[in-house]
Amino acid sequence: MTETSPAPTRLLLPLALAASIGLAAAHLLLTPPLVALANAQVQVAAGAWFFAPATLAALAFLVGGVQPGQARDDAALPPAYRPLFAALIVPLILGVMSFVNTPARFRPVTWLTDSATLGLMLGLGLALAALFWQGTVQQHLFKTLPVQLRAILVAMLSLLPPAAFLMHPQTSGLLRNGLLSELLASTLVLAALHEAGVSHRLVALNAIVLGVGVGVLNHAILI
Repeated sequence: MTETSPAPTRLLLPLALAASIGLAAAHLLLTPPLVALANAQVQVAAGAWFFAPATLAALAFLVGGVQPGQARDDAALPPAYRPLFAALIVPLILGVMSFVNTPARFRPVTWLTDSATLGLMLGLGLALAALFWQGTVQQHLFKTLPVQLRAILVAMLSLLPPAAFLMHPQTSGLLRNGLLSELLASTLVLAALHEAGVSHRLVALNAIVLGVGVGVLNHAILI
């Protein structure tokens, strides 16, 4: 699939670094969304959480030239294996996460509202951010790097803004320890999907499923 032309490559690296570091710094000034959500401040939580993903999605479309149906030309997987990989990777990762998590089904019957709110926030945020990190940065930068190194590097850049919320002084150690590794696993999965040759649209869809799953598994520590 032919790539569209984003902003000049020499500008994309400073943009990616500014987005990662700048948004992470901004998050340290905001109320962490998971803290707000635990206090039933849903609007505050949504405003803080979607600030960065909405900004990144706007950059992806306005500056990065992202095309939702586009995928890597130099994909790591042959076309025949991509649908299977895209269908299995997220359920497998969520299954691994469930082994180290308190099952949400053992919470009170009111868990569904909390779980759905948290899951949709996480999922939509990951999906919007993926349009920038996978659709713009990973698609056009670091082409000379090995596949594995490129995926790890982009995953770390994309992890920094949400991780800043977990490093915020208001965030409890329980939240930090419970979610940081799962957010890292999520960004690595999205980077791997991109390298496999999955379209940006399907990467975003997997991000929603991944976020909802992480929300279901972790809502118990918020209520």
